[in-house]
Amino acid sequence: MRVPNLSYMPAGPNYRLVGQTTTHPRNHFTTSRVQQALIAIANQFAREFRGQPGYQTLEYNDISLVFGGLFDIFANWRTPHITHRIGRDVDFSNADELPSEMRRRLEEIIRRHGGDIYNEGNHWRVSF
Repeated sequence: MRVPNLSYMPAGPNYRLVGQTTTHPRNHFTTSRVQQALIAIANQFAREFRGQPGYQTLEYNDISLVFGGLFDIFANWRTPHITHRIGRDVDFSNADELPSEMRRRLEEIIRRHGGDIYNEGNHWRVSF
């Protein structure tokens, strides 16, 4: 079933879209509200920390596919990405690599923009 009102996340100067595969070359479809929040989070984070040791441009990975629905990350119609179906869950690929002060501040910025953070080991999944 197609999820209505998803649009492709545009490129931006303060974040990178990562995780594209041959099976899913466009994996960053989201709602306009989440899109605005992700842009604002990246812009604020860059304003506060760009140029400081340990700063990295935020990496957004795996939001939703073009029509939403099952995100079959391994192209086998089974998924560890069960929440990435409606354009409101985003993987922050490099959040755990940031220095602790930046990581703590990023958490505050995300929460201020309505995100809930789930540390999934090697990345954060943020749900809006």
